[in-house]
Amino acid sequence: MINQASFWLGELEKNPADDEAALEGSIALRRIGSAERAIQLAAMGLQVKGESPQLWSALALGLVASGENQPALQALQKAVSLNPKDPNLQSALGVIYDRLERADLAAPAYEAALKLAPEDAAILSNYGLSIAMAGDLKKAEDVLRRANQSPLAPPQARQNLALVVGLQGRFEESERLATRDLPPAVASENVAYLKAMLNGGENRWSQLRQENTN
Repeated sequence: MINQASFWLGELEKNPADDEAALEGSIALRRIGSAERAIQLAAMGLQVKGESPQLWSALALGLVASGENQPALQALQKAVSLNPKDPNLQSALGVIYDRLERADLAAPAYEAALKLAPEDAAILSNYGLSIAMAGDLKKAEDVLRRANQSPLAPPQARQNLALVVGLQGRFEESERLATRDLPPAVASENVAYLKAMLNGGENRWSQLRQENTN
């Protein structure tokens, strides 16, 4: 990825109006942790090709990586308006709404994404976690199990399912799920944390849910 970033930066130096180099460079820079430069390159590309949903999306993801969620939302809304049939853009919109603690707006975005890609495991994983944070653990589990039926399910889908199962008190099952992707010691530590969170003097999960729905 570092080599890719260097290559596209070199292409952009040769031709600052190369919107493809700006896009690919922005993506590569964000993935190596250089969010500020990723934002700059996406903005450069938009000066050349201002109606590119890919560049607006790259700008939004760079802004998310920088913690600038409100500007990211505006950029992603622009991307969606230019390409409303892209399920990944709709799902990304849901993720940003979740970051802004707007589960009421996140759910329609995920549902719009799933209308376009009903069995996309990554979208289902994001939606399931969103539902869990809104407080409906049973529905979240159903969505996450659907995500994990896919052979293309990312590890995060299994970890989200392990979390939701654990939050319902099924700790052994949670640990079994987690150990598919994590070392046993790490999975065990995660379950111990869940137990403490649920069984402590105060229910910290309930408190967290309340914070995310206010």
